[in-house]
Amino acid sequence: MSIDCLLDTNAIIKRYHTEAGTEIIDYIFDKSPAAVINLLNIQVAETIKTFYNLRNQNKIQNDDIRDTLVDTFLKDIYTANSNGKIILYDFANEHLKDMDV
Repeated sequence: MSIDCLLDTNAIIKRYHTEAGTEIIDYIFDKSPAAVINLLNIQVAETIKTFYNLRNQNKIQNDDIRDTLVDTFLKDIYTANSNGKIILYDFANEHLKDMDV
């Protein structure tokens, strides 16, 4: 039995940038084998944009660290998507199908 988790962009960021709540997100990703993380496809762009915003606010020290966070996030999606831990939900297409449109 799997547990579907729909995380918002702020929760996803906590996986890569330590802040309040990071330990909960790490638990969902690493220690909860039943958890399946569902991400809307638009959240990929939102998450990358948030990394850039954090850099602009100097909450990420330099561009290399930001780029590493972006690369790690994208690799995690690819790896976790292939093993079923993360499922990307194509909002535009799937939402319409789910509504029988």
